[in-house]
Amino acid sequence: MHPVVTFAGAGLLVSSGLFGLAVLGASPSGASVGVECIGTTSAQDLSGNMCASATASAFAGFANNDTADANSAIATSGGTAYAGSENAGIDQAANNNLAIATSGGMALAGSFGIGAKSSSTTNNDTAIASTGGMALAGARSGDDTTADDDSALATSGATALAGSNDTDTTADDDSADAAGSGATATAASNLTDTTADDDTAMATALNNGTANSTANGNGVLAFTFANGPTAVATATQTSASTSAATGSYAVAFNNNGQFSLSVGGLTI
Repeated sequence: MHPVVTFAGAGLLVSSGLFGLAVLGASPSGASVGVECIGTTSAQDLSGNMCASATASAFAGFANNDTADANSAIATSGGTAYAGSENAGIDQAANNNLAIATSGGMALAGSFGIGAKSSSTTNNDTAIASTGGMALAGARSGDDTTADDDSALATSGATALAGSNDTDTTADDDSADAAGSGATATAASNLTDTTADDDTAMATALNNGTANSTANGNGVLAFTFANGPTAVATATQTSASTSAATGSYAVAFNNNGQFSLSVGGLTI
């Protein structure tokens, strides 16, 4: 069944389709209104923004002061997904972003620009979150920031940030991958007045372990794995450390040649 689009006055469009009814915005000012899907529905606007939800919330190209085209947001089972949405600045583009959230996850891709953001781009970012995870890619960026082609994946309660929470920074082609409720992967994020491209952070925490990987630089790789309640692994651009008591183990390394391994109370 194809959606049917009709004019409803006051610059609004109405789309009805397989998943229900959605109201699509058309703004004469050039600002992006975008689409929102709450509950179980789907919608698409004339700028190519698309959302679909199944007992969840999804927003694409929604509530911006400037252009936001061809963004896609998909959410199921209590997930929340924002793609190219809720950016408050001017002279700013948030295009071709993808956010997918399932099973209570939250995914923000090219969304939630903060402050009086201007002259910033958050394009081609991908955020995927499942099972309570939180994934931010090109999200919460400040003034004069470029965060393009970043990707964040967070599963099972983990947190992953790629090219996010930056100001006056270029953070492109960065990747963060985190799994497990004690895992945090941060790539080219939480930065001010710098350049951080092509960074990769990977963190996995099992059985109540704690894994933290931070890759902030250029071409940095930070990897951590922690298994067991006493396992702790931390890796950055300049360090790698672990600890683990009996019954647990942890591994940490970076591409600067630093490596640490802890097994049952012994650290190498």
